[in-house]
Amino acid sequence: MTQEELIVLWKTLSELLQKGFICFTKLDVSAAFHKIRIAKDQEWMTAFRTRYGLFEWLVTPFGLANAPSTFQKYINWTLREYLDEFCSAYIDNVLVYTNRDLRQHWKHI
Repeated sequence: MTQEELIVLWKTLSELLQKGFICFTKLDVSAAFHKIRIAKDQEWMTAFRTRYGLFEWLVTPFGLANAPSTFQKYINWTLREYLDEFCSAYIDNVLVYTNRDLRQHWKHI
């Protein structure tokens, strides 16, 4: 995690602990940006050349300027009914939290 991500996570954890939540699980979305499809007819904007020819990305590659904000919108939309109820999302990191009920925590995960 980057320094900025750690600061955000620390603030989130502090707020949740003050509210009485004590069970936490951090999940990481694997290959997060690769889950976002490049818009049809826009693939040419991601073209790169190798000795084997010209290639275009069909999914979001790492390094695009708007990739993090695009994925954040995607994860917020995906988890919209659960955010601030029992989970929080920061780009590809999802924090699941509950109070003392471990059974409920496993359901949320």
